[in-house]
Amino acid sequence: MVKLFGLWDVPTPGYIDDQYWLFIYLLIIWLIIGLSVVLVVRPIVRRLTAKTETDIDDRILKIIDTPIVVFIFFYGFVQSLNVLESMPDWLHRQILDVYTFVAAVFIIYIAYKVFKAVFMPLGMEYAKKSDTQLDDVLIPLLDKFGGVLIIVVGIFYLLSTLGINITVFLAGAGIIGIVLAFALQSTLGDFFSGIFLLLDRPIKVGDIIEDESSYLRVEHIGLRSTRFYNIFKHELIIYPNHSVADMRLVNLSEPDKRYKIRITVNVAYGSPLDKVERIMLESVTVQKGVSKDPERAPTVRFEDFGENALKFTVYLWCDDIMDQWLIAHEARKMMDARFKAEGIEIPYPQRVVHIEADAESAKAIAKVIERPPSKA
Repeated sequence: MVKLFGLWDVPTPGYIDDQYWLFIYLLIIWLIIGLSVVLVVRPIVRRLTAKTETDIDDRILKIIDTPIVVFIFFYGFVQSLNVLESMPDWLHRQILDVYTFVAAVFIIYIAYKVFKAVFMPLGMEYAKKSDTQLDDVLIPLLDKFGGVLIIVVGIFYLLSTLGINITVFLAGAGIIGIVLAFALQSTLGDFFSGIFLLLDRPIKVGDIIEDESSYLRVEHIGLRSTRFYNIFKHELIIYPNHSVADMRLVNLSEPDKRYKIRITVNVAYGSPLDKVERIMLESVTVQKGVSKDPERAPTVRFEDFGENALKFTVYLWCDDIMDQWLIAHEARKMMDARFKAEGIEIPYPQRVVHIEADAESAKAIAKVIERPPSKA
């Protein structure tokens, strides 16, 4: 009496009393089992997976289908060899070692294929649907390093199945890791800073950043560097991530794209103040792109008494920060035209100098001024 899968007893005919005939008998049983899986079980499972809403099970079945069938035949062959009592022990151990090695290869192969063909496509689909950019960066990185990690771990496991001590390799890998960590301090700093930028999200792709006197648009946030586009100079600026993480960022796109503009005008003393205020309000209200929100309506403020003029400032909100220059340009043109039409003067900067002198000096200066020009 022999056992199938080490669990179920397999009845053997009484006329089979030779170990070699018993070996052939067991091979035939395993062949029948393998053919049953191929011709019966596999079609049924395929029909069941085809009816599900997701294709994940179809992908997994496609990967493990052939390896499982091959493994069943191989497992049956090894199990059938156990009845050969005349087989030398060393040969039996060699066959078991080969069986263990091949089984490990099957497991590593299936794990790699499932990771690449199932988990990574699902991750890519999720990254496309999500609003965060972190998964857009990390999933391709995981795709590259995850497959390598499975292969490396699999190699170590295969070496252990062959009886090779992998402790030395693990110790060497640890030392190499420490050396690389010291050598790549800057790169690792940029990597973790990139993770911080993607998780904390102080900026995101498309945001407008104010940097000194320039306006920068965020083009790409990677794990090594961040790229900005200089709107005024038409140039691409690349900063390492640790520099971006340490910068004082002024994000003009948050909390939204609206932006507050101020336009200052100086008018001459004696100008009708109500008319100045009305002209300035009308000049900015009619501009395209100015916010229509009643809570953000344009306002005019009499700022100060200047040396030569009265200082007025109009405050207005534009719906898009990128329209601020055009709106201010058109508003100033309209104000200038309206002021000229209404007779309101925008004075030039001027300074009046009074000279005090005694009587004799005044007479000398008057003679010089009244003296006719000499003929050449």
